[in-house]
Amino acid sequence: MPHLLMTFVGLLFAGGGILLGLAALTWQRRSATSGRSLAAMLAGAAVWVLGAAAEHLAPGVAGKLLASKVQYVGVLAIPPAALATVLVAVGRARWLERSLPFLLGFAACGIGLAATNDWHGLVWERVALAPGPGFPILALDYGPAYAVIALGCHVQLLAALWLYVAYSGRGFEPEACLVHLGFAAPWATNVLYQLRVGPWPELDLTPLGLVVTGVAFTVSFHGLGNVFSTLKLAHRDVLEHIADAILVFDRDERLLSANRAARALLALPPLPAPAARALAPFDALLAWVRSGAASAAEGGFDIEIRTARAADGGEAATERRVFDARAVPIEDARLSGRAAVGGRVVVLREVTEQRAAEREHRLHREQLRQILDLMPHAVFARDGQGHFLLVNESCARIYGMRPENLLGRSQYALHDGAEDVARMLAHDRRVMESGAASTIEEHFEDDRGRSHVFRTTRVPFLRSEDELPAVLGVAINVTREKERERLLERLASTDSLTDLANRRHFHEVLEHALSTARHKAHRAGLLFIDLDRFKMVNDVYGHLVGDEVLREVASRIQDSVRFTDQVLVAGRDTGDDAGSETTVSRLGGDEFIVLLPEVTGPAGAAHVARRILAALARPIATGDERLQLGASVGVAIFPEDGADPETLLRHCDQALGNAKRSGRGKFEFFSAAIGEAEERRHEIERALRRALERRGELEVHYQPIRHARTAALTSVEALVRMTSAELGAVAPEEFIPVAEESGLVVPLGRYVVETVCAHAAGWRARGLRLPRFAINLSARQLVDRATAEELGRIFTAAGLDGSAIEFELTEGSILTRNPVVGETIAALRSQGCTFALDDFGTGYSSLSHLRRFEFDRLKIDRTFVAGIGRVAGDEELTRAVIALGQRLGIETVAEGVETETQLAFLRDEGCDFVQGYLLGRPLPAADTERMLESALGREKDETA
Repeated sequence: MPHLLMTFVGLLFAGGGILLGLAALTWQRRSATSGRSLAAMLAGAAVWVLGAAAEHLAPGVAGKLLASKVQYVGVLAIPPAALATVLVAVGRARWLERSLPFLLGFAACGIGLAATNDWHGLVWERVALAPGPGFPILALDYGPAYAVIALGCHVQLLAALWLYVAYSGRGFEPEACLVHLGFAAPWATNVLYQLRVGPWPELDLTPLGLVVTGVAFTVSFHGLGNVFSTLKLAHRDVLEHIADAILVFDRDERLLSANRAARALLALPPLPAPAARALAPFDALLAWVRSGAASAAEGGFDIEIRTARAADGGEAATERRVFDARAVPIEDARLSGRAAVGGRVVVLREVTEQRAAEREHRLHREQLRQILDLMPHAVFARDGQGHFLLVNESCARIYGMRPENLLGRSQYALHDGAEDVARMLAHDRRVMESGAASTIEEHFEDDRGRSHVFRTTRVPFLRSEDELPAVLGVAINVTREKERERLLERLASTDSLTDLANRRHFHEVLEHALSTARHKAHRAGLLFIDLDRFKMVNDVYGHLVGDEVLREVASRIQDSVRFTDQVLVAGRDTGDDAGSETTVSRLGGDEFIVLLPEVTGPAGAAHVARRILAALARPIATGDERLQLGASVGVAIFPEDGADPETLLRHCDQALGNAKRSGRGKFEFFSAAIGEAEERRHEIERALRRALERRGELEVHYQPIRHARTAALTSVEALVRMTSAELGAVAPEEFIPVAEESGLVVPLGRYVVETVCAHAAGWRARGLRLPRFAINLSARQLVDRATAEELGRIFTAAGLDGSAIEFELTEGSILTRNPVVGETIAALRSQGCTFALDDFGTGYSSLSHLRRFEFDRLKIDRTFVAGIGRVAGDEELTRAVIALGQRLGIETVAEGVETETQLAFLRDEGCDFVQGYLLGRPLPAADTERMLESALGREKDETA
């Protein structure tokens, strides 16, 4: 069948020519980056096909073997070229750079083996001729090198196929089908040859399959469609040089063509290609193309594209670029016999700098808007007709609107008062006409009906030349400033806590009232009020409760002077006007003062004082507590007790001091004797301060406390005495109250503890048996957190154990909820100190105090002991206290024992210890030392 072989050879020559033509065309029109690798693959395929044709035509074995070697060159060139083509087509060109040395080395090695006569035996072990259809056919037995090389070629082809399927072969696009056909054709024809089936079982049909591969790859990867579709663009060269990126899509969303700018920007694969593959790295552009927004001509759409650029150091960097994407439809009259959209041209114009400038412009406008909105003052611009041209948040807030809703609105539509609007607009026009700034105060009522005062400054507002003049204004709300001025005026004359007149304002009122009284020749009254036990309220309940109490006291005092009794004002009908003329003031702390501008005399002032005392004697409810305070009142009458404000106030204060010392809850008028007593108290305070500095004017005496039955000395009470260089001996009854009121009781108490510890250390050094030392601890010391630590240092410095010290506390000093009191007692008790409750029964006796503080001893007050044998009630109280102590396991100490009758009664009732003049008077330290020596001597005699 010679004609069959000739037909086959003719087909091979025709296919080789086709492949060579496609290779040349592809090499010339390399508009896609895969053009060169595709041309190389086509050339290799052409070499294989033409070599196969030459092999069949060669008459001898040498010619056929040479043709076979030429084929082998093509065989080795096709796999790497095909793999490179696929890598570029699927966007993995960088992989090609890594694998290219291996691919070229593999191909070179195979070509060398086949082409060299000395080594080709590794490829073909036996070369012979076999009969064929008309001509002999070359028969080859393949060697081991051929198997390795064939395996390498198949691996490359399979890798190329896998890459294409994995990255671009999904779906059923025509290009993908062509690629799959190109891979399948040579394998299918080779399988037919190996199985010896088909029309030419003796002929190797693989070269014909390779022709199919070359045509399919060319159409798919390089795209003859691309070659012919670009002919639709009449001005291809012009489009190539346009700076905007131009993409042509068909109706099936295939990218047919792209100009140079588009290819450089998007790194496109061989065209035509599906949009999904060509634009895969650019999600935003692909989504826009697919969305249908680009299906018809319409406005631009901004798309961000990130592209790689070379940094200064040579390394690749990514930059963000913005493009304005616009679509132009392509009408195709061949569709359905009428004009229809056959595709679209997409134009991408870079607007990165333009958008950046627009963003900067918007940013500046927004920054200006934020600055204006952050201003707490109203900023506005209005034209001559009162329409708002510009407003900030503060201005819009005045009208209860948003700024965008206020723009363009007229003042007449926003204000009810036409006259007010006309006045504002007239002022606007004056500023526009004069060109000078102007500031005025304007009253304005907001949307809630609240009145405001604005200080508004207006200046001409610069606009373009063809626009009407306008005015720019800044309105500062000075409503609070005006209110603050009124408030400051009020605060300057009013106590902020009680809303009463303060000290400064009261002095002004007092001067005016005394001037009026002097002019009209009538009397005026002054009442100085001080609360009793108010400090206890602050200490126990805190300052918030104290403030509440002061407000209630102020209210009760005001109510007490609002009455219509004619005893208050002489010579006229009183009524409510009398109360309104009375001035009540808080001078500070718990001190109040009442000015009665007209009184008949002391009787009228006394009437008011009684009302005030009665009002303040009632319990004051605060929370769950009912506080019983009371007050003391000092009264002075003008002009008898002082002709000027300073003198009248001083004498009223002295009367108050006398009322407090008289037992509290009373009122006292000023007298000369009160003045002398007050002067005496000031002298004692000055002398006490000097005595604490000098120390030589103070001395500690010790009064013995003995066992009630055995008369044995068990302890001594430390009592301080004062002998002033200026005043001489001052009784404790005089300087102790002064010390408590002035706060000097704290350093005085510290002096007593230091002195007692020094004496005790000295007596112990002499071998004397130390008794327990009882020392009074004041309430001020109990609420001081530093007291326990300070006393501990004194004990340590003297080398004493705290167990030698017993602190006596009054019930008033522990009547507090201040936690510091309990902390101080606990800290001293941890040092070994014991505690006695002094004057039990005379203060605010409470069994809870005994349980809370765990006292070691109770001291029965001398007032109860003094009544033993004379007052049955005192005996019963004393008996009850002793029984209470026995029941609670607390020892009892009776103070002020001066008679044998008292001592016998106390012994019989089971009192533990006694103290008083009958058992020993207070003795100086030297006498106390001799008493201790005598006691020590008696003990030695009894022991002997």
